[in-house]
Amino acid sequence: MGIDNNEILSLRIKNRKKIFFSVYMIVTMLLLVDVTAILLWQISLAGYWTDRLVFWTWFLSTFAFLIVFWKSILTKIYLFVLILGLLMSIVPMMLPFYGILFSSTGMERRSYYTPEYGKYRVQLIQSVMSRPRLQIIENKGIVEQVILFTDADFLKSDHVKVGYESVIRLDVLKDSPDSLTLKFYTPSQEIEKSFMKLD
Repeated sequence: MGIDNNEILSLRIKNRKKIFFSVYMIVTMLLLVDVTAILLWQISLAGYWTDRLVFWTWFLSTFAFLIVFWKSILTKIYLFVLILGLLMSIVPMMLPFYGILFSSTGMERRSYYTPEYGKYRVQLIQSVMSRPRLQIIENKGIVEQVILFTDADFLKSDHVKVGYESVIRLDVLKDSPDSLTLKFYTPSQEIEKSFMKLD
């Protein structure tokens, strides 16, 4: 006695659901590990857009996950937790919400520069409640780490409409385990500045 077509189709659907569930869990775990590493150690996946790609992959696949597994009570609880988390990010003056929006879309970055040798990346980051800040990120292979996050007032200029000049070139003058001396080239000036690295 053979298996009819309906049973075969049902088995295929179940297998595809299992595969999709496994992939979604992997993407979710990758996102959680990435966010945890950023918050605790300032370490993220290499490349400015890599973390954002992980976030948007998770975000879009979440819609599919909710549709595919909607009949489960756990899925409904999961949706409630996601909505509650979104609402909680909006309550405190929408700062966490704007933080998620800016970081996931790239709207936070006003300008950036990566030297040709690729060890460091410099970017000017805007914030909802404060002046733009400077991030210096060190490339460590498949991951990168923020080694400096400080104010960007030394890049302030009366000649620029937005108030802060873009970095068009960068030279590393001194690179020690605890400090970094850089020479910034902007459209109107050259600035040499030393920084203490983050612990």
